Amino acid sequence: LSNDVAPRVASLIVLATGTLGRLTNAFPKWLVWVSYLIGSAMLVLVTFLDAGALFFPVWVGIVSVVLLFRPRGAEGPQPPEG
Repeated sequence: LSNDVAPRVASLIVLATGTLGRLTNAFPKWLVWVSYLIGSAMLVLVTFLDAGALFFPVWVGIVSVVLLFRPRGAEGPQPPEG
């Protein structure tokens, strides 16, 4: 059961984190779109390919590097206006 459910939960984590990154401006726009692409691909591909589960660690690595090397402002990420 966990082999069927865990990759789908990971894809929902990727999609939710991408959305939070977009709403708080914590992620650059390209990373938000990469998150949506990887999350959607994981949701579909884990049904057909076991290798689809490897997208999650790759995405975690990309997000970690981007957040580690992003410029830090005095007040941090700002929510969008409006």
